[in-house]
Amino acid sequence: MNSNLAGDEVGKLFVGGLDWSTTQETLRNYFSQYGEVVDCVIMKDKTTNQSRGFGFVKFKDPNCVRTVLETKPHNLDGRNIDPKPCTPRE
Repeated sequence: MNSNLAGDEVGKLFVGGLDWSTTQETLRNYFSQYGEVVDCVIMKDKTTNQSRGFGFVKFKDPNCVRTVLETKPHNLDGRNIDPKPCTPRE
């Protein structure tokens, strides 16, 4: 069962440090320079619908994650952002 969960995380990045004004489109466009982005989401507060300052990006090719991690620093909307590989929740 854990192998299925781990499979969902392959090619996926957690992206922290996002500016409150960063949109999903901006996030997708930024990471598209590293490969084809198949999913992109910015997490929002359920009550206020404001950005929580982090999101997730998933690449079609999992090797793109390594390229992103080897390329630093990352700056989006005037802020240094912190992409990290996703790990399955225990």
